[in-house]
Amino acid sequence: MAHNYLLALPEELIAAIATVVEVGDLLSFALTCKECYRITRDRLNSNAGYHEQYAIQHDRLPLTIPKLLRLVLQSHDEAWHLRAVEYWGSRSDWSEWKTYHWSGFDATKVWLEPAHDHSHLDGTFFRPKELEAFEHILSNQLHYSKGDSEHWMEKIHDGDDESLKGMLIALSPHLNRVNFLAHPHNESHPLNFLCRAITRIADTPGALWPPGFLSLRKVSVCTITNLQHPHDAFYANSGEVAPLFRLPNIKVLNVSLLGYLDEDEPEWNLAPRSSSVEELGFYCCELNTERVCKLIGACKRLRRLVYDYGMPREVTRLLETEFGDCLEEPGFNFNTDEMTYPDFVSSFKKLRVLRSPTVEDLLLDQRIVNGYRVAKGNTLRPLQDFLPTSVERMHVLGSDRLREPKMQDALICAIADLVGDERYAALKEVCLFDAIKGIHKDKGGMFARNPDSVRRIVANGVSLHIPTDGEKVMRAQDHRKLHAEHRNLSEIETDPTPLEERID
Repeated sequence: MAHNYLLALPEELIAAIATVVEVGDLLSFALTCKECYRITRDRLNSNAGYHEQYAIQHDRLPLTIPKLLRLVLQSHDEAWHLRAVEYWGSRSDWSEWKTYHWSGFDATKVWLEPAHDHSHLDGTFFRPKELEAFEHILSNQLHYSKGDSEHWMEKIHDGDDESLKGMLIALSPHLNRVNFLAHPHNESHPLNFLCRAITRIADTPGALWPPGFLSLRKVSVCTITNLQHPHDAFYANSGEVAPLFRLPNIKVLNVSLLGYLDEDEPEWNLAPRSSSVEELGFYCCELNTERVCKLIGACKRLRRLVYDYGMPREVTRLLETEFGDCLEEPGFNFNTDEMTYPDFVSSFKKLRVLRSPTVEDLLLDQRIVNGYRVAKGNTLRPLQDFLPTSVERMHVLGSDRLREPKMQDALICAIADLVGDERYAALKEVCLFDAIKGIHKDKGGMFARNPDSVRRIVANGVSLHIPTDGEKVMRAQDHRKLHAEHRNLSEIETDPTPLEERID
C-alpha cells in the first residue's frame, strides 16, 4: 500500500490546507480518503447552502452589491457560487440607498422586498483597506487612467454604486449571466462604467482580462419587466453597447430600447468577425440598417438571431453571405423580396428552426419580377427539395392562399411527405396553430380531410399544435406556453411573477 504523505502531517496542518483549497477542488480533496472527508465535511455542507443562497442575486436591496463585493475581495467561499446578477436600478448618492420602489401597472401588488432605508450612510461605510483595493482594481485590473480612477473613487465616496456593480462583474470568478433591467432613466445609463472598463482593457496591449470578464457568457441590456412601464427606462445608443461584443467569451447578448439616441452619437467601430457572440437579440430597437449590420457582422459565428421588427433586405443578405454555414435559429421573418424563398432557405446548411413560412413561400412557381418575388400556381415545392436535414421545428403562418381547401390539403400532404423522409429524423414540430387560425373548418377542416397524412405525421412523433383535436380546444395562451422557451434570449430570473403573467 502506498504511503499517504498527506495523512502523515499533523491534523491541524491538514485542516489548514483544507481551508485554502478552492471550492471547485474541495470535493476532489474530500474524496481522497475518509480523514480528508471528515475534515472538510462542515465546509462542504456550508457550500451546499451557499450555492442555494448566492447563485442568483439582485440589487433591489441597497446593501446587496456592496456585501457581495466584499466577499469577492476577500475570496470567501460565498463569492465562488455567484452565477447570475440582475440590476434593477442605479443609486447615484447615499440618499438613494433604499429599497427600489415599484412603479408598475397594478397598484394592488406588493413590492418584492421589505423597505430598507440606509440613506444615513456616508463615505465611511467603506473601510480604508476596501478603498485601497478599489483604487488598485481601477488602475491595475481595469486599466483606468489616473484621472478616471480619481473620478470613480469620488463617485464611490458620494454613494454612487455604478462602479461597485462594475467591479463585482469584473471580479466574480464564476459569474455567467448579467441582466440589466429596464429601470428608470437618470443622468447616465448603468453600462457606462462597465463598457468603459471593457474598452480600456481591450485597447491596452498586454492587458489581462479580470476573472469575471473571462467567465461572463450572457448579458441582457434593458430587459423589460412588468413591474413598471417599459417606456420609463434608460435608453442606450449602439456605440455605448458595442463594447459588450468585445468581452472575450460572451456567447449571448440581448439588447432592448437601443438606437433611439443614435442621431447624436459619434462614429464607432467593431472589427468584423471579431466577437464570440453566438446568440444575438434585438427587442424594440430603432437602429438604422448600417448599425444593425455592423453589430451583426461583428460576430464570428452567429447561431441564433432574434429581431422583432421587419428585417431589412441588407441584413437578410448579410446573413446569407456571412452566416449561411452556422445560423441555426433565425427569430424573424426573412425579407426575401429579391430572391426566391426556397433557394434562400437552402443556403443555411445548419438551420434548426424555420420561422413563419407561408404557402406562398412554398409555391413551386416563383420568380423575381422588377426586384420583387412573385409566387403563382397551385403546386407546392416538395419541402425536402430545399430544407436542410438539420431542421427541428417549423412555424407556418396563415395567408390568403391557405384559405383555399386545395392549398390546405397540399400543405398537410407536403408535411407528411417530409416527415416520412428518414433524412429528417430531427424534425419534431411543425406548428400550424397560427396558420389555420380563423379559417372556416368545413367538416373538420384540413385534418379531417387528410386523416392518413395526419396519422403519418403523428406516428413519427411530430407535433402539429392543432387548435382543435376532437373535443379538446387549445387556447392561445396555452399555445404561447409551448413556444415560451424559444421566445427570448433572456428572462428575468429574480421576479417571482409566473412567466405566463408577465408582459411580452
